[in-house]
Amino acid sequence: MEESRPTKAATRDYRPFSRGPWTLWDTLFARRSHRKYVPSEMEPATAAGLDALLDLSCEARGVKRDTVIAVTDAGAVDALKKRANKGIAGKINIWMSRAPLTGLLVMNLPSGDVHALRPVELPGAAIVVEDAVLWLTERGLGTCWLAGISEREIIAEQGLARERAVPAVISIGKPALEAPRTTSYGGISYQMMSRRRKPLSRIACVEKASAPYTLARLETEEFSAVEGGVERLLELMRDKKACGAGVSAPIDLAVEACLESARVAPSGNNAQRWQFIVSRDSARLGQLAGLCAADGEGWKAAFVCCGSSGKLEKILMDKPFWALDVPIAMSHISLMAASMGYEPRVLIDGIDEPAIAGFVDLASGTRVLGVIALC
Repeated sequence: MEESRPTKAATRDYRPFSRGPWTLWDTLFARRSHRKYVPSEMEPATAAGLDALLDLSCEARGVKRDTVIAVTDAGAVDALKKRANKGIAGKINIWMSRAPLTGLLVMNLPSGDVHALRPVELPGAAIVVEDAVLWLTERGLGTCWLAGISEREIIAEQGLARERAVPAVISIGKPALEAPRTTSYGGISYQMMSRRRKPLSRIACVEKASAPYTLARLETEEFSAVEGGVERLLELMRDKKACGAGVSAPIDLAVEACLESARVAPSGNNAQRWQFIVSRDSARLGQLAGLCAADGEGWKAAFVCCGSSGKLEKILMDKPFWALDVPIAMSHISLMAASMGYEPRVLIDGIDEPAIAGFVDLASGTRVLGVIALC
């Protein structure tokens, strides 16, 4: 039975449902925010692989390639991390200036889009970044999303146009193996935030935002999860072959596994200010597809992905956290769907947000970021 207290422990053991290895789970549960690193150098092959992974993810996600920059040259990383800590905002992550990082991912977006009432390019770029974070996790590297940075200094250091915005950077390095001390900032954040996740019943609903998701009695029918890691799943998504990679998992299992993958995703301070409304009813799926300007052909289920930003976050940092956090979870959901033999269709641009909010009875102040359909 589902626990009510926040925990990152799995809601249930999902791996045995697959006849073979289901490696994505290992990556999702190994992935956490690291603020303590040990000196190391990024291997040239890893740096080249990261660039190739970003190329692949942008192609699979339909995202402009220049919206995410990988900085892996040692001198460039050192200069960038020091400048990122200048100013009041940069003092939030002052630890980064002394950390022996091997790389940084820099989000590079039009300022007008980042600060628009409804960002369009920002969510896609955030999905790509999280794809890369999971790929790096598979290779034993540690990462951390950082929004408390000096955008102006980063823009100047990278030689970006003044009308660009850098809503976040992601640190990359070899993580310290030992658990952080409880008395350190990293230790406190790990104990109080990194290990805490709300149960599914508090972040997921069925058809309407007022109907909490309840755990189903899953059938023991097995399936074969797609072999391979993040790169393989993105290749299948790019080539529209995810649903042909093997026997699709039972839909009840697929829905819950996708929700669980979103549950363990990180968010600002791990506050999880998000909600995922699942639709399975065929008539409602057709209506939802229409509100997304999609034909709805082959839709087996869909997730309406919503979020909000806390008041304090808005005051301290002028960042659209809802448009950063929710896409991270959407990366997890879509990769999980692909690993189970479903074709995930991620719909963000062109959806009728007010109509969808009304369709699922969304509370005021919560925004619809996008919809993911399983086909």
